[in-house]
Amino acid sequence: MGPGDARRILAGNRVSQKCESVFFCVRSHAMSDAQLASGDSATDLPRDSHSTYSLAIVGCGPRGLYCLESFARVFAQQSLAVPVVITIFEPSRDPGAGNIYAVDQPHFLRMNYANERIDAWRDCQERPKSNLSLVEWLERHHPTLANPDGYSPRAVVGEYLHDCFLQVCDQISESFVVKICRQKVTNVERLESMWKVSTEQDSILVHDVVVTVGHEGWRAPASLPPVDSKRFIKSVFPVDRQLSMACVPPGRRVAVRGFGLTWIDAALALTEGRGGHFVRQQGALCYKPSGAEPAAILPYSRTGRPMLAKPVKTRMTIPSQWDEIWKDGSRQISEVTRPIDQGAFWEKIWKQILDSAAAALQVTSPNAETSATISQWFEWWRTSNFDSRLTLNLMQQSVDVALGRIPPNAPFALGEAWRQLYPALINCINHGGLCEEAWPAFRQIEVEMERLAFGPPAENVRRILALEKVGVVDLSFVSGATLASDAASLRLVTPQNRSDVDLVINAVIPSPLETRSNGPIAAMFQRGILSRQNRHIGFDVDEKGGPTASTHSDAAGLTVFGRVTDGCILGNDTLSRQLHPEIENWAASIVPRLSSWKQRN
Repeated sequence: MGPGDARRILAGNRVSQKCESVFFCVRSHAMSDAQLASGDSATDLPRDSHSTYSLAIVGCGPRGLYCLESFARVFAQQSLAVPVVITIFEPSRDPGAGNIYAVDQPHFLRMNYANERIDAWRDCQERPKSNLSLVEWLERHHPTLANPDGYSPRAVVGEYLHDCFLQVCDQISESFVVKICRQKVTNVERLESMWKVSTEQDSILVHDVVVTVGHEGWRAPASLPPVDSKRFIKSVFPVDRQLSMACVPPGRRVAVRGFGLTWIDAALALTEGRGGHFVRQQGALCYKPSGAEPAAILPYSRTGRPMLAKPVKTRMTIPSQWDEIWKDGSRQISEVTRPIDQGAFWEKIWKQILDSAAAALQVTSPNAETSATISQWFEWWRTSNFDSRLTLNLMQQSVDVALGRIPPNAPFALGEAWRQLYPALINCINHGGLCEEAWPAFRQIEVEMERLAFGPPAENVRRILALEKVGVVDLSFVSGATLASDAASLRLVTPQNRSDVDLVINAVIPSPLETRSNGPIAAMFQRGILSRQNRHIGFDVDEKGGPTASTHSDAAGLTVFGRVTDGCILGNDTLSRQLHPEIENWAASIVPRLSSWKQRN
């Protein structure tokens, strides 16, 4: 099989609606043409542990792709003459993209991560010119989207990630046998010296298994309002199925539980996704309804605190002095002695973030807020419930700052300090850097800084503001409302107001600490293969992704990456390959394992 053959095989299968176990196979010397053509099931993989080294990757969204690429690159660098079979378990249509970046989702669902920050490849000296960043890839395939500051549709980023996956398959087609099983894994368990990976239909034995299941599919959190299923939609995604006109008929009054990023996707699916469109008039964004929208979309949440717009750096005037402020702040955080107790967190970490934000503001305005006044503003933000007027004002201010219409303010400076110091924070806190007793304090800061620093692009905030202006979105119940239901009606209720609604949509996704009950993570937790010593964070893994708090007798050969390790590893939802070294560490650790296996066999 020569270069491009794997890509052609995948392209041929990509349009298939079949759901068989095997999606495709990349042949090496270990497989005959007859085997390649047969499309064997997962149970037909080579099982002789003495002749072939086997690796399973469970889940092939971006992290599964990164694991495959890192392993293949390290393997090639070491010139290891070892026969290897890689089995990738990924039920979605496009490996590399997974569910979150599915290529068939509508284009009004946009990224919350700027184009310039997305690069599926490690930035290293031996990087081939064909390994393109997203912006470089967009210039070739979607030139109108190739703005470094832009936020592309998630589907387009999925195309890019899937294309990178195909490229990796081309590069390894002469070295490995690669198979993809289009089934969900239900269990991973130790069986003597191997790992048994099981789906509902099949199981295989492998030497190493890497679990990168991310969100574990589209699902709702365990605790939901007690509303009958005919009037309650448990998940926003996939929007073309969950929020179709059959599920949410036009003209209905719709309550949406949650006020984060998923709420924005729901609102756009019910408006722009139904033929409405946004137009620019005298510098403002205006919404033109299609007539297929709900009569009203009413989000409700505990506090009404909104996600603020990310900056458009090319529209803002960013002082060059800020770079030194972030460098100094990062250095100060990096020098904090681990483990960090609660007092050290407040005095050395959080104070440094406040000081950095204040220093940045004082560059632009000598009379700007001090660390103390920024701290006071944050306490007001953290402890207040916002009414609709205040929520709208804060959203509009964040857009105006993001587009350079007004100077940076306290919420922007705090968000920017968090963004810029986040890599240092990761290095400081990851893998046990923060004492268990300090985690409640950190979590109350983190959840609010997510709203200030990692919100939607300004264009999406502008869309919500435009929808509110024409009355399609109603924020009257955004703070402190409860949902009351009986056999005849549904109502949103506050001490001051109440409103009947026809349907409720859940726009709250499960916490990283809440695993799928019938998934492989829950099964491994029940068996003691995965464990956590700190109840405030996810499963404990080391710097190579290996379980460290396992009560199982032998977890060697098991690696876990992604949301389920949240807290042990911060920032798991990012596409960045620069923030976290764990995947590269794991790939490097495979080399001595392969060498040792080769010597034994």
